[in-house]
Amino acid sequence: MSFAGTIVPREHPPSQPGGLSAGDNFHRLTAVAFVRRDPANHRAIWSFRCECGVAIEVAASWVKSGNTKSCGCLNREKIRSSSLKHGNARGGRKTPEYLSWINMIQRCTNPLNTSYDRYGAVGISVCDRWRDSFENFLADMGPRPGPEYSIERSRGDGNYEPDNCHWATPTEQSRNRRNVIRVRLDGHEMSLSEACERLNIPRRRVYARLRLGWSAEDALKGGRR
Repeated sequence: MSFAGTIVPREHPPSQPGGLSAGDNFHRLTAVAFVRRDPANHRAIWSFRCECGVAIEVAASWVKSGNTKSCGCLNREKIRSSSLKHGNARGGRKTPEYLSWINMIQRCTNPLNTSYDRYGAVGISVCDRWRDSFENFLADMGPRPGPEYSIERSRGDGNYEPDNCHWATPTEQSRNRRNVIRVRLDGHEMSLSEACERLNIPRRRVYARLRLGWSAEDALKGGRR
């Protein structure tokens, strides 16, 4: 019951899994509905509607953090703009380095990309310096040494950033994939990078401990060797 002159507070619907409510807006995305829990990492997957009209399903945490800002249309616009601004083409054809940069960003930020589930969906991201500038990427990486080379992360569970990337052959990449550190956390096997994310521990700190000779378990716990 309310009386004249009484202000009745507006009731807001309670947040649902992932800390979202239908109608919440983040950059170009609007939350529509909770869909499911990802069985691999327990993240809350929501459906979103992009300003351009495309519907996507993506982890709520990636949208809230700003890692995913659109259905992919925002990055495509940035890429087109950068291409026009910096002239990253030879004879009307995009250079291999430019294509590597485009593909790197797409698989880390675009939920519609066929490789997104192995990169962006599991926490692999592109550093701001590279994501916002092809010129910075090329300055740090340099030209490809040969046609058989592609971009590779030294730590297979690390991000795309200057101190973790180099040009590598398929053989070198295969060797690196075998070197990804695996740990068990709460009865589940996962990469060390994912364990850091679940425990909210900076990956740089954990890898620094590993370089000092700590075991992976102690590096995560922060205890003594």
